Amino acid sequence: MGKLDRLNSILRRLGFEMIRYNKGTSAVLRRKALLDRYKMDLVIDVGANTGIFGKELRMAGYNGAIVSFEPLRDAFQILSSVANQDPDWEVNNFALGQENSKQEINISGNSHSSSILEMLDTHTNAEASAAYIGKQEIEIRKLDTIFPEVAGKAKEIFLKIDTQGFEMNVLKGASNSLDMINTVQLEMSLHPLYSGQALYNDIMSFFHQRGYKLIDIDPGFADLRTGVLYQFDGIFRKSEQKP
Repeated sequence: MGKLDRLNSILRRLGFEMIRYNKGTSAVLRRKALLDRYKMDLVIDVGANTGIFGKELRMAGYNGAIVSFEPLRDAFQILSSVANQDPDWEVNNFALGQENSKQEINISGNSHSSSILEMLDTHTNAEASAAYIGKQEIEIRKLDTIFPEVAGKAKEIFLKIDTQGFEMNVLKGASNSLDMINTVQLEMSLHPLYSGQALYNDIMSFFHQRGYKLIDIDPGFADLRTGVLYQFDGIFRKSEQKP
């Protein structure tokens, strides 16, 4: 057993692992390369939580504008404190969806699994910390309603959606905006984790009908007891553009 294997044996007992850094398999660096290649000047970050996605972009070297949306008050406070140090990062304390309204969101014990939709046992069986611990009333707006204000003079826009089963609702509220958005990254589920959510095949069909093609995937949430992958991130690019 090598030194790295021995070290990992110890770290895994603490919930960590050390791996060799590989530029070719880094999802963050692939995303940064995509942003650079198409000279994207705006990232719309839907479901920002505490700002992890935005921080990853900055650490990878993206210097363009970021506009984030996060409805949960506690997560938004942390997001705001991060974005306040960045003049090109704007944050909004509301969700995006299919209509302009107010709804209740279910608050997850781990925050990032919070959703407007009801969580299924499949999710909590795989991750007990995801169970709901409360509710909060939030505001929801359609991206189409605010898009001119959000997009400004941006020429190349990258839309990222991570809304725990609510992704299709966000897309339906962005029907007109998508005409001006060439690249979309969003979380997709292979198996239902939330009641009424659209699965990966529905979302892929939605994008294919609008002229996008899938150009990248990144595995996400899995049940470590069974080895079953439940979610992955997909990136879609309009097919009339360069692949």
